[in-house]
Amino acid sequence: MFPLTRLQQYRLQILLLLFAYFLATSSSSFSQSISLLQAVKTNDLKAAKELLDAGADPNIIDADGDPLLLNAALYSSPQLMELLLAKGANPNAKNKDGETALMWSVHDMDKLKLLLKKGADVNAKAKSGNTALLIASVGSDQYKTVKLLMDYGADAMLKNERRENALMRAALFGDTATLVLLAKAGNEIDAVDSTGLTPLLNAIFNVNRTATKWLLQNGANADKVAAFGLTAVTAVVTYNDLPSVTAVLEKAKNINTVDALGISALMWAAYNEHDNPAIIQALIDKGADVNIKTKNGETALSWALKKGNNKTVAILKKAGAQ
Repeated sequence: MFPLTRLQQYRLQILLLLFAYFLATSSSSFSQSISLLQAVKTNDLKAAKELLDAGADPNIIDADGDPLLLNAALYSSPQLMELLLAKGANPNAKNKDGETALMWSVHDMDKLKLLLKKGADVNAKAKSGNTALLIASVGSDQYKTVKLLMDYGADAMLKNERRENALMRAALFGDTATLVLLAKAGNEIDAVDSTGLTPLLNAIFNVNRTATKWLLQNGANADKVAAFGLTAVTAVVTYNDLPSVTAVLEKAKNINTVDALGISALMWAAYNEHDNPAIIQALIDKGADVNIKTKNGETALSWALKKGNNKTVAILKKAGAQ
């Protein structure tokens, strides 16, 4: 090996010093990041402030791909979130799923207000197409949250990748006030998502009586045929919930519509694991045909006999089932 000249030796020393400095600062920065993440997850405001004052990066991303501010949305107080924002945290930082801190803060009004005041994009979309408003719409007693987002410019007409509007999601667990707010904002009562579900079907499947009743009273089509021939009537009778059945039957006109399998609402009710003669009687009183047959020749009576629903069998026979 050839001996190094003095100039080469000098350059090598400089490179070694720079490399040592890089290792030292990188190690220090990494240690700071770990400590800051821990402070955020334990809501340690004092430790977080000390680390940030010492130069810790408020925009670090954890091993799961979640920015620090999103972690704060889950684990920290609004005060710690405000500190991060004051130190330069990006209010619109996204994780690998395109989600923002605003989306993760719909459970906390104080955090929502803080982020909105600090410039969070109220209409940012995750990869799923969900916005903060679409996320907030799923849940009970969400009126104040939904209204706050709309007051800050949330577009209630945006839909996600499943083509769900906010009202459709609110129908799952929501209250009347939220449904009214979204309907006034232009959300379609009979919107259909990519799976064929409607707001009314969502309300029925979650036994949300309040939403079911409100939707029917405000124009939801009880006879609308969704995917696989499903209607509100065929959906509602599969649940042992007479009030919801009664509400749907009051508006339904096509009581004998069959689904893609040729099964009527009465047949589904007879097949139900719950022997609920009141629901069977309500369907018959509405005009249900007791002798509709599937392609295999099965009827409501044959299904009720298989299930051993004796009271239902008696009602069907009295109504002329053969």
